[in-house]
Amino acid sequence: MWNSLRHSLEPRCRLVVPHLPGHGQSCSEAYISHPMTARALHDLVMQRVGRPVAVIGLSPGAQLAIALAAQHPSAVSRVMVVSPQAKPMAFESLTLGLLGISAPTFCCESDEEGGLNWRN
Repeated sequence: MWNSLRHSLEPRCRLVVPHLPGHGQSCSEAYISHPMTARALHDLVMQRVGRPVAVIGLSPGAQLAIALAAQHPSAVSRVMVVSPQAKPMAFESLTLGLLGISAPTFCCESDEEGGLNWRN
């Protein structure tokens, strides 16, 4: 899904493309919470880039982009969000738990990239 955007940005930008917990090559990792994932993304940005970055997120990724910018504003230069769910989710823990139970095998099958992709 991100391939066309990634290919258009690669000639001009360094890209860090993580597989979030519960998705792609990280589908065996349990998704705990937005704050924990935002913290992990911050650590990844600091380790790999070491300066503020532009962040792009779609749907739950958009929520994480907002969380990352809110929790670690010094790590984010700009944010582009597409289709974030602005209204808080009812029964968030239950919903995410059920999603984690039902989706793991589905998310593994659709991945074509290998985990974290680092482009120079």
